[in-house]
Amino acid sequence: MAKEKKIKSKRVSNRKSNVRRDRGDKKRSGISIKRIAHAMLIVFVVYGTVLLGGRLYSELLDAPSLSVSEIVVSGSDSVSGGELLRLGDIYAGKSILKIDTKEASVAMTSHPYVEEAKVKRQLPNKVYIDVKERKPVLLVNTDRLMIMDTKGVVFKAYTFNDAVSLPILTGIRDQEMVEQVYKEKLYFLLEAMSASSTVKLDEISEINYNPFYGLTVVMSEGNGRISFGMNDYAKKVSKLEMFISARGGNLNGVKTVDLNSKRGVVVKFASYGKEKGGVT
Repeated sequence: MAKEKKIKSKRVSNRKSNVRRDRGDKKRSGISIKRIAHAMLIVFVVYGTVLLGGRLYSELLDAPSLSVSEIVVSGSDSVSGGELLRLGDIYAGKSILKIDTKEASVAMTSHPYVEEAKVKRQLPNKVYIDVKERKPVLLVNTDRLMIMDTKGVVFKAYTFNDAVSLPILTGIRDQEMVEQVYKEKLYFLLEAMSASSTVKLDEISEINYNPFYGLTVVMSEGNGRISFGMNDYAKKVSKLEMFISARGGNLNGVKTVDLNSKRGVVVKFASYGKEKGGVT
């Protein structure tokens, strides 16, 4: 009889554990269903938000109030405003939200005369374009006629469409050497001459470089050759200014001027087909 009781108690305990297991399974399945439902709800909400947001953004792109109606271009002299707008794909009536300012700025610098470009949007319909152009300073005679800017960068081939009247640099055929000579010598000579009220850059027709004798400036209209040598360009420009002032402000009749002598300014005059020399 005792054995039968034990058997019955075991059966009862097994039933209870099965009931607990069933309840746990149901609870876990209920939790997983809730999690799936919650995840699906999040997906639907996100999808709806994206769909609604995309529809709203599409409507904004077509909104007349956000169409470009005013474009302000500054800093452009050699390059026309129309050319800049074409490169940047900017035009009146285009949605201001469709303008990629970085992309437009980079596209504008593809023009050889444009050194820097900045495009800014001002909502709802205004675009600003600020351009920094290269300033041509010399024509360079390498394998073909090129244009150099004030930073010593040879940036484009010269064409008849370039409305520039510049002195030509001769004596150097290699472009890398041209840029090196500019940075080491030419820049300082041109800077000194630009600061002078007597020696004018627009009166120069040619600048010749010789690795032994340095820089020689050829003045336009037959007004002589001026030897500046290899260095001390600011001092030599001052000496030239005093010489020109002493002659009434011009170099008429002067064939050559040598500013490298320690004795002073060495001058050769051309008169009646004969040369006359002198030291001032």
